Amino acid sequence: MAILKQRGDYHDLVAYQKAECVYDVTYYFVEHFLKHDIRTHSQMLQAARSAKQNLIEGMRDATASSKLEINLLNTALGSLSELRADYEDYLRVRGLELKPLDSEWSQAMRKACPSTTTRPITAVRLRGKATRTLPTWPSRSSTRLTI
Repeated sequence: MAILKQRGDYHDLVAYQKAECVYDVTYYFVEHFLKHDIRTHSQMLQAARSAKQNLIEGMRDATASSKLEINLLNTALGSLSELRADYEDYLRVRGLELKPLDSEWSQAMRKACPSTTTRPITAVRLRGKATRTLPTWPSRSSTRLTI
């Protein structure tokens, strides 16, 4: 008999589903657009992984301590903030446009990470497995960023 009540499966959390999608997109991005020998490659991947893993650990630790849960959720948010800054840096130094949240492209990107447990089988392939459809990035320069 368990002393502490389990809170359910972390896979059912919308936050976890979004974090997993962010990790998948980031993995694809760094593999296709960053050189392996630059530090940003590993840091972006680690920030995406950290967000996902801290949500898992936070849910597990929530059975024992709300304080631990909150600390781990804050760590996940910090990792996502760090990752966002890396994406913004990538765009800025290459003269690419940062899309507003209400833009058509941003809305299409958010749809690539649904908030349901049913995962779409779509066009983007990670490690040979079809996982997500991502919109094409319309840039101001002649370079097109297609994820």
